[in-house]
Amino acid sequence: FDSLPYFIAPNQGTAIWAPDGEGYIKAYETFEEFAGENSDAFSYDSSTNTLNMTAAFSKTVTNPGDMGGAFFNADVTLDLNGQTWTLSNRNQIVINGKVEVTLKDSSGSGGMISATGSVGVIETLGSLNIQGGKLQGGSFAIIVDGNSAVNMTDGEISGSLYAIAASDPSDGTAGTSRTINISGGKVTGGQGNFYLTNQYKT
Repeated sequence: FDSLPYFIAPNQGTAIWAPDGEGYIKAYETFEEFAGENSDAFSYDSSTNTLNMTAAFSKTVTNPGDMGGAFFNADVTLDLNGQTWTLSNRNQIVINGKVEVTLKDSSGSGGMISATGSVGVIETLGSLNIQGGKLQGGSFAIIVDGNSAVNMTDGEISGSLYAIAASDPSDGTAGTSRTINISGGKVTGGQGNFYLTNQYKT
């Protein structure tokens, strides 16, 4: 684990990049467009800027390389609403720099983002606020990179190795800072709760 993934941000003139259902990744200019094309699993409330899950979602990028899964390029609240977003084939979710995503589960339980075969469930280069829901799978549930912050007040995160991994400036991201604030919820990892490059903390 001498280095962690660091993704080049896609065009931030778009709201989200996500699997198109045919094995490729597609750029959506707005969350309305994304929800409209995936209306069997999402709806979008513009008054609250909330992307609501209404059913399970499991579209995947077939040959992801370093660009698999979904990229959030604009601020939004993602309400799992008791549903499951399944990431497979090394796909993961990336929150790009200067973007703030709030994760919650208005159902109170059952909402989950699950990953199999990936390094992380979510990699954040921006801000991730966890107010509910569950992140499960991947070597790390969350990878913290770039100028980023994770603020957790509720929910549950677990990774097969560590729950949260953070790189340090020696990994080629000098001049950046990472902040992790946890005041509630549950954090678990197979080998420990936190992995900091060249450091260990549980």
